[in-house]
Amino acid sequence: MSIQRKILGIVLVTCGVTLLGASISFAIFDRMIFMENKANDLRITSQMVETNVAAALTFGDAISAREVLASVRANPHIVRARLYDKYGQPFAEYLSGAAAGAAPAPLSKLPLASASRDTMTLSRPIRLAGETIGTLYLESDLLDLRERERRFALNASAVLLLSLLVALLLSARLQRVISGPIHTLAHTAGMFPRIRTTRPAWKKPARMRSGFYSTVSTK
Repeated sequence: MSIQRKILGIVLVTCGVTLLGASISFAIFDRMIFMENKANDLRITSQMVETNVAAALTFGDAISAREVLASVRANPHIVRARLYDKYGQPFAEYLSGAAAGAAPAPLSKLPLASASRDTMTLSRPIRLAGETIGTLYLESDLLDLRERERRFALNASAVLLLSLLVALLLSARLQRVISGPIHTLAHTAGMFPRIRTTRPAWKKPARMRSGFYSTVSTK
């Protein structure tokens, strides 16, 4: 492999690894920010629902409670909203069309907040006059995160390929600054063996000259 190709290979590998590391770092940071914003959105939604559902819980009006829970459909990613009474029993529930109608989980097994690969959940107690009168459970899918990651991967791939192309074009021109002198030096060094093999006749080894003189003296 010529020195020009070695230099090009080193430049491309270095640029590729650097850009790939930067892209992964940005992807991780972007996911952290997105999840934090998602959790904040769930908290804001839960506060709005708590304010409107307190009266329905107090008077045991499950129909009004379901109507309040149905208001979360304004956020298409919330797939489940469930209300528990103060005894921990399911009181009212909202399910989106994409949610599976599984049996309500016991209140004692619900985490305050959790996030998995596909969902994010939040549980908050509902208080009135300092007394806990129920619990609200919200569950949101992460389809928007999957779509965001897909777009990020496409954009990052396009930027990576474009950057490598620019690096290839620039390095193909700039590598001559390094490879040119090295190539000249190597070419010059390769001429020395030919010069040493064409030594003059008067620089024959001393043994050959002494043999010639002894032959002349015997004659």
